[in-house]
Amino acid sequence: MKSTTPLRTSVWARQHTTVSDQVFAFTLAVALEVRRAIAAASRYEQLRLKRRAGDDPEANPARRIYLEFYSDR
Repeated sequence: MKSTTPLRTSVWARQHTTVSDQVFAFTLAVALEVRRAIAAASRYEQLRLKRRAGDDPEANPARRIYLEFYSDR
């Protein structure tokens, strides 16, 4: 007589792929944030070296970097 019980897959195999996907997503998120931070640092140096009038509201390079890279959150 043939058994009608379905074959059980390993619990470890299912968890392992899920953990792997989570690790990949986390690594990708970290890499994207590092890339964003490097671009912001480069832009900050660019703005810092550029001369601006003292009464210009956008003269503060840190404020400009925040607006350009991080204010959309």
